[in-house]
Amino acid sequence: MVDHYKAEVIANTILGKCFKKGIITTPMKLQSLLYYTVGFALLKHGKSPIREHFYKWTRGPSVPRIYKIFKTFRDRPIAYMSPDAYGKFYITKDENILGIIKKDVMPYYSDLTSWDLSFLAREHDAWKDVKKNEMITNESILSTFRKLQYGE
Repeated sequence: MVDHYKAEVIANTILGKCFKKGIITTPMKLQSLLYYTVGFALLKHGKSPIREHFYKWTRGPSVPRIYKIFKTFRDRPIAYMSPDAYGKFYITKDENILGIIKKDVMPYYSDLTSWDLSFLAREHDAWKDVKKNEMITNESILSTFRKLQYGE
């Protein structure tokens, strides 16, 4: 069973893996990798690992909080994780989430460009079936991942 975390904890966990492998990650790419992490968590465990929801933005599914945290990087590579108010960087040690990032997300999506990932996510019904700036429900993400038979 997965726990709920602030979105930046899971984003930091993804960034840590990217930094370790030398994968250049822009804010847009991070949003997509986070989206796939949530999708696979919903598919495998029936629960999102993040407390926040995605919204339909022009470039793909986005968590507004993650946008605000990393927006200063614009289209440049993210250089550091998101610290808390005390300067500490939090990542998850949840083996279920780490397994999803390591086995389901990184091998298939981390080498794609921000734009390639954006294009793929915008083909999902979860993104297509809502109006611009509306929330994408976890149920819709799960339905999309089931329909596309991800992880099977």
